[in-house]
Amino acid sequence: VIMVSEDNTTVDGIDGNWTSGENCLADTGFFVMGWSTKNVSADNFTLSNGTWTMAKYGQNGGIVFARQQGSDQCVGTTVENVTITGPGVGEPEYGSQNTSGIMMFQAQNWTIKNCEISNVNTGMFYNKHPNAEDSNGGLVENNYIHNVRTAIRTQTNYTTFHNNIFDGNI
Repeated sequence: VIMVSEDNTTVDGIDGNWTSGENCLADTGFFVMGWSTKNVSADNFTLSNGTWTMAKYGQNGGIVFARQQGSDQCVGTTVENVTITGPGVGEPEYGSQNTSGIMMFQAQNWTIKNCEISNVNTGMFYNKHPNAEDSNGGLVENNYIHNVRTAIRTQTNYTTFHNNIFDGNI
C-alpha cells in the first residue's frame, strides 16, 4: 500500500486495513521499505502511533516489511506505539510461517518499542544479519506479542531484547 524508498521519512498517526490477494507474491506489506527496481532501501524511517489489521497475506508478508536491495539494507528504522493484528494463526489458511507483523531482511540499528502484535504466524522476523563489521541489530523493547505461532524469529547480532511480553503463543 505504501512503499518508502527515500531516507528520513516519518509516518505518524495513520491507521489502515490491508488485504493481500489470494495468491499473494512474496515480499509484500502495508509499509514496504525498499524499491527493488531501483536497488535502494529507506534509512531513518519512523513509523509511529498507528493501528493496522491484515485480512489475508501470503509468503513473506507483513504490515511492516523491510527488504534488502542488493547491498543496501534499511538502517536506523524506528517502529513505535503501533498495533498490528493479523487474520489468524496457522498454515495454510492464514499464510505461511514467514508471515509476520514486522519483517526485516538484513536490517541494521532498528528500534521496535511499545508495540502490540497479535494474530499472525510470526510476531517479528529479523532475517539474516548484515555482514558489515560495524552493524548491529538494534533494540526490541516493551512489546506485547500474543496469540501468535512464534513471537520472534531472529538471526541478528548485537540486538537488545528488553522487557517484552510473549503471551498465548502456540
